[in-house]
Amino acid sequence: MHPPLTEEEIKQCEEKQKRNLPLIFKEFLLEYNGGWFFDLFRVAGKSPSTYKGLSIEEQSFSACDLGDLDYMYRRKRTPLTHFIFADSYVKNSYFVIDEEEKILEIDFRTKKTINTYEDLKFLFNEIVNEGKENIANATYYEFK
Repeated sequence: MHPPLTEEEIKQCEEKQKRNLPLIFKEFLLEYNGGWFFDLFRVAGKSPSTYKGLSIEEQSFSACDLGDLDYMYRRKRTPLTHFIFADSYVKNSYFVIDEEEKILEIDFRTKKTINTYEDLKFLFNEIVNEGKENIANATYYEFK
């Protein structure tokens, strides 16, 4: 997890995105600027303005830019009301907040909803529990 954003930085993100961020995601950004969970799940935020002085590991695990994530997953079948905020290479899915502020997990290929979560806290708890299980069972993923 990365240090929080300020209200001003969140406004800058909204201006860059040309849209208001969902309230639940703004609240998240005021606590954490994105992050990685056990290589299972990546939450976007505001990317660093420079990578100068950062180690390779710090660069790799810096917050992925919200705009970059939107660009990667926004397709014709993705409603404009869906705010794309996270993805999972392991699950081949991405995560959106819909107009009712529900969290949906979307299959990357089919664009169909494969899971629904009541809120961010519940989703994060699920990911942390899965990560703990993977560590306990020595299940690790390698990306090439």
